[in-house]
Amino acid sequence: MIHKPDAWIASARGVAIDDVSQNLQPEAVDALKQVGVDNDLRFSFRSGHAFIGVKGAQPGQALESVDGRFPANVAVGKNVSADRVAFALGPVFFETVK
Repeated sequence: MIHKPDAWIASARGVAIDDVSQNLQPEAVDALKQVGVDNDLRFSFRSGHAFIGVKGAQPGQALESVDGRFPANVAVGKNVSADRVAFALGPVFFETVK
C-alpha cells in the first residue's frame, strides 16, 4: 500500500547510508522533497545523509548534510561534535497543531 506523502508527513529527520542508494523509491524521494530535502542519494553508495525538515519547506530549505567520506551530521539546538559522541539530546517541546 502506498500512502500519499502529504497525508502523513509533518516533520522529518533521518540519517541514511549504503542501502538507501539502492533501495530508495521515487515516492520516497518526492516525500523527502516535501520536507525540504534537496539531495537524492540514489546511486550514491556509501554517502551518508542526515537531514531535519518540516512539511511545506521547499527543496533546499531543510538542514541537510551529505558526505561521502565521513558521517553526515546536522543539528538544531544542542550540537555536540566532539570525539566519540554518538548522540546528544537537548530540550524537546511538543505543541498541538490545529
